[in-house]
Amino acid sequence: MADRILQELMAAADPADKAAIVAESVVSNLPWAVAVVARRCIVLHWFDEQIVSALLPDAADARDAPDIYSQLASLPFTDSVPWGLAYHHLTRQGLLNRYATDRPDTLMTGAKLAAPVYMGKDDETAAAEAFFCLTISGEEVAALELLDGLLAQSGSRQDWAYFASVLEMQEEAESLPFVQSLPRAPHHWLAHGIARYDQGDLDAAIADYDQAIQLNPEYATAYN
Repeated sequence: MADRILQELMAAADPADKAAIVAESVVSNLPWAVAVVARRCIVLHWFDEQIVSALLPDAADARDAPDIYSQLASLPFTDSVPWGLAYHHLTRQGLLNRYATDRPDTLMTGAKLAAPVYMGKDDETAAAEAFFCLTISGEEVAALELLDGLLAQSGSRQDWAYFASVLEMQEEAESLPFVQSLPRAPHHWLAHGIARYDQGDLDAAIADYDQAIQLNPEYATAYN
């Protein structure tokens, strides 16, 4: 086993791939229920004990959730964040790349089970993660409803930095080969453009406004 892992590490050129090889070797030696939850968490940017409880396999005892959470916290590639735990960036990216091809069902299951828990939290960070999970799990209607709600909140506060972060999550989700892109209405393209303009990317903003106008040639706000 050690020789095989060493060979894989020597053959890998990408640091994220190397991190994934090491992490997968650790996860494969965890107790069954812990390994299942650890793999389902890969798709998430962060998770807490509530999320871990939701990600337990059917045969697991829900009373084990705190212990499993503690075991995940002790993994060498796990960090503490203000909202709970998160995998190291390189580790998550490497494992996400692998699982998107080899275990897409694991990622979709993790996202589908976690989405309602994130939605139940009264927190903007959780709302963005819920949108990310809904997009990955193919819940198009729910994802678009949440996106419109986040857009309305961002617009009322003129907090386009937050909405830009939501768009980054959407782009990340839709970059996975098994995820279907959400349809974009004219007002979505307009919001994209405003967020890009707020970031100082005028060319990207104009391209987004053009997309809105193509869908609705009478969209006066997009012309403005």
